[in-house]
Amino acid sequence: MRAPASQRLSAASTPNGGGFGGEPKFPRPAVLSFLFSHAAATATPHALDMALLTLRKMAEGGIHDHLGVSGLGDGGFARYSTDRFWHVPHFEKMLYDNAQLAASYLEAYQASGKKLFADTARDIFNYVLCDMTSPEGAFWSAEDADSPDPGGSGQKREGAFYLWTEQEITGLLDPEEATLFISAFGIRSEGNAPFDPHGEFTGKNILIRTASDDELARRFGLTTDIVTRQLDSARKKLFEERLHRPRPGLDDKILTAWNGLMISALAKGSLILGEKKLLEAAERAARFILETLYDDESAKLLRRYRDGEAAIEGKASDYACLIQGLLDLYSASFEADWLRAAMRLAEAQIERFFDQEAGVFYSTAIDDKSVPLRMIEDNDNAEPSANSVSALNYLRLAAITGRDELRIIALRTIRHFSSTLDDNPSALPLLLVARQVATAPPVQIIFAGKRGDPALTKLLSTAFRQNRPELTLIYADETCEELLPEAAAIGRMHNGEPAAYLCAGGGCQPAIRDPESLDAALGSLK
Repeated sequence: MRAPASQRLSAASTPNGGGFGGEPKFPRPAVLSFLFSHAAATATPHALDMALLTLRKMAEGGIHDHLGVSGLGDGGFARYSTDRFWHVPHFEKMLYDNAQLAASYLEAYQASGKKLFADTARDIFNYVLCDMTSPEGAFWSAEDADSPDPGGSGQKREGAFYLWTEQEITGLLDPEEATLFISAFGIRSEGNAPFDPHGEFTGKNILIRTASDDELARRFGLTTDIVTRQLDSARKKLFEERLHRPRPGLDDKILTAWNGLMISALAKGSLILGEKKLLEAAERAARFILETLYDDESAKLLRRYRDGEAAIEGKASDYACLIQGLLDLYSASFEADWLRAAMRLAEAQIERFFDQEAGVFYSTAIDDKSVPLRMIEDNDNAEPSANSVSALNYLRLAAITGRDELRIIALRTIRHFSSTLDDNPSALPLLLVARQVATAPPVQIIFAGKRGDPALTKLLSTAFRQNRPELTLIYADETCEELLPEAAAIGRMHNGEPAAYLCAGGGCQPAIRDPESLDAALGSLK
């Protein structure tokens, strides 16, 4: 008898360090999404605990750049850890990692309410908006692991931008700050890298959080507020010093799929964290992609933009990830144009990538002559499979628009991989989320009132407090009759006062007008 996916992941987990498997250790946010979805659907504490432990250990580890300063830059996450405890990263920073991890930290905050997870999501957004945003508003792809030695030799070294000697730290900080910082981040005179295969970290320290503010307060007889202030001051001083170092090389390509993932995370973050600037950044990036890499007449996407040139036929992942971003933009803003664009792209993706006989999306379009063989993505690794993202997209689109043929596309995609989901569920954890959504009783909230009304925004934010993948948010927009006939009807009959209509079990409750009542109504659903 096959063990469920959650049990298999539990067997592969690292109890003290979080994550799954040995080194090198990659974050795999798709696995975390499955754990959050499974915990929400089954009330399984262990699944939730595994996800929260992993994200907490990553936030504390060297894979996390601890010198992010709000509004100024840096922070974010490196690509993977070379050891099993997240201590020694491969220092390359990728947009797709940071986009997915931002979403994971938002899910963790929804599930736990703990400030650490909200702050870590903010840290990622700070890094992307300050250091990875092009002048046009879209997002660059990556920063290199190597950079020139700050000592002046000019030789490039792994992590040179991020490493510190104890002497550098004590020379930059006040004595009290230095003492706290050294204790907080495990700084040693000989260096603190437990794993140094190429001898690049001798005498150098990777910033790894080894003691919390509360622990340091008890250790040094201080208040937690004083510890927090002194560590914030120390981080800012080191950040400002690091500005003088040569930065790692920048990969300034703008990739459609990776931008779609970041747009999605920012849109979610705008509601969960209550920060309008995140929505504005997501909208600006989406406009650039649609204006520069999309042909509205043919509904064709291009994959890459750099130095004024848009090129390369879009793959299924470009369509899937951009559709996801546009759907989350619609949920965060209720601007119907984002939904219309998502629907147009979805129809084009089906026409160009979906195999009607096999019930699956190919990676390349039917008319793409650049590859000799069309392949099928069948794994949610560092990047999610186009099939997993698409299944979730089409379930959402069907729930929003009532078009059952879109739901059938999603169900056929899930069915195509049914053997994999049963025999090797960790290969496609995001598709497991789609299967869970497909089998869960549907839940909708139709919001009515004037867009931008603070009272409506509070109701909308309340819906995002809980992680419910099966929940669909719709705006009662009477101008969007062609896509949302039922919601448009509610919009026409509504008196303008902000309200939420919670629909589940085949019927809708009377209008809910305050966040507390909406939160209670959602909490009462099974």
